[in-house]
Amino acid sequence: MNIKKILNKSKLKFLVFRTDRIGDVILSLQVAELLKKKFPESLITFVVRKYTKPLFNSNPFIDQVWAIDEFSESEFLKFIRLKKFDISIALYSTKLTAKLPFLANIPLRIGPMSKIYGLLYNMKIWQKRSRSLKNEAEYNNDLLKPLGIKEIAYPKLYLTKTEIAFGEKYFSGKHPIILHPGSGGSSKDWPLENYFKLGKKLKEKGLEIFFTGSKNELITYSKIPEFMEEFDVSEIMKKGLDIRQFLAVISQAKLFISNSTGPLHCASALKVKTVSFYPNLKACKPLRWGPFAEDKDQNFIFTPDIHDCDRCQEDCDNSGCMEKIIVEAAFARVLLMLES
Repeated sequence: MNIKKILNKSKLKFLVFRTDRIGDVILSLQVAELLKKKFPESLITFVVRKYTKPLFNSNPFIDQVWAIDEFSESEFLKFIRLKKFDISIALYSTKLTAKLPFLANIPLRIGPMSKIYGLLYNMKIWQKRSRSLKNEAEYNNDLLKPLGIKEIAYPKLYLTKTEIAFGEKYFSGKHPIILHPGSGGSSKDWPLENYFKLGKKLKEKGLEIFFTGSKNELITYSKIPEFMEEFDVSEIMKKGLDIRQFLAVISQAKLFISNSTGPLHCASALKVKTVSFYPNLKACKPLRWGPFAEDKDQNFIFTPDIHDCDRCQEDCDNSGCMEKIIVEAAFARVLLMLES
């Protein structure tokens, strides 16, 4: 394999895989910017899951987005063979992201060498992401080094004027604090009742408060008496939003408050200030899974004041660790973030 010969082509075709969840995809968006700036004439195609595909709308650095779950394996293989890609990059390594580029005879196949199927990449990057020594976005950026890319870029989402107008109209020109208590279940959460208590304290300060969540989450909240007493459920239970509308709504927030979850990374990529809550679990550490933004003061992360843990155990001395993050501390930090 002659990398220099491949890179000397005038119009390179890149196939970039990131086939997992929203937060992971957001922490990969900067890869397109880095590739396009290094190779302006290139064609950049991202391969994702169907439900994350709208995140790429209006992105000026991405030419095509394909959803891997819209094809059978054989259909997808035939498709990428016909397109004759020059370089594949597996930002998230799976059997498919290793096997398909290999079977399609893509000349340069870049991927992390962490599993046995990584042997199918012919440019293997040795990474131990499970050690959580840097942000997921930085691990993704490292995969571009064989291409001569050493610069840093940050995840960004792009909204159209129509989408921005939708967000402005949704809040009648106001800019609320958004609280998003739900999560995808990949991490330990700050207790739901703490979000309600925090929302109440902020509301008492005369601040606009808005809760977001999935349809089922919002129905759950509306059945909690303490919640019903403090917040206007009619405002919360509005018509469901698609993912682009939800991004437009988030973009209007003064501040976004949540657990470690995809919408948190969306807020950060929209340059909205955030306050978030992370456990000290090794697999969920904020060093790896926290927001990644150029402005380091844009995002504040709370973690419990306890030692790091490998996993949750029933006999853990720190059972209820997330409850150790008190509402008063979160309230004080939110006020500071609003002043800055």
